[in-house]
Amino acid sequence: PTTVSSTTSTSSTTTAPPGEYSYKTIYIFLCTQKVSTLLKSVGVAVGSSVRPFIR
Repeated sequence: PTTVSSTTSTSSTTTAPPGEYSYKTIYIFLCTQKVSTLLKSVGVAVGSSVRPFIR
């Protein structure tokens, strides 16, 4: 996710003013953290639920 966050932050610097840029970076950072934790929990849940059906 480091590459994704860096690309989004660099692209937002060209369009957004400094205040909005800092707000966007914080928002993107929180979103990436939430998505990563959510993906982990979903992956564990899906893996545990799908595993019996595969066998």
